Amino acid sequence: MSSFSGKKIMKNVFALLAAVCSLALFAAQDELPKIRRTDKVPFNNKGQILPALWKKADTLGRFSIPGQATVAVNQTEVQLLYDKENLYISIRGKRVGQKQRDP
Repeated sequence: MSSFSGKKIMKNVFALLAAVCSLALFAAQDELPKIRRTDKVPFNNKGQILPALWKKADTLGRFSIPGQATVAVNQTEVQLLYDKENLYISIRGKRVGQKQRDP
């Protein structure tokens, strides 16, 4: 039996979602991305993303450092998908000037 209760897991999911949404305020973009619906689980059984399913997801990125007029050195990209029961979050990071790792 898991040590996490369903209520505690949902509380953590909502906290994470609130953090991701608040980061959007600092994103250097003209508009906020939309959370798109998916009909399939966008991860394989090893937890790796399925790139074909994530292609339709909007990407939130180019975060800036609050209080500074510069983009963060370590870039983060966030994508969100959902189905009728779950919210799926993909977070990728890379240092500017480095090649992005394969998914």
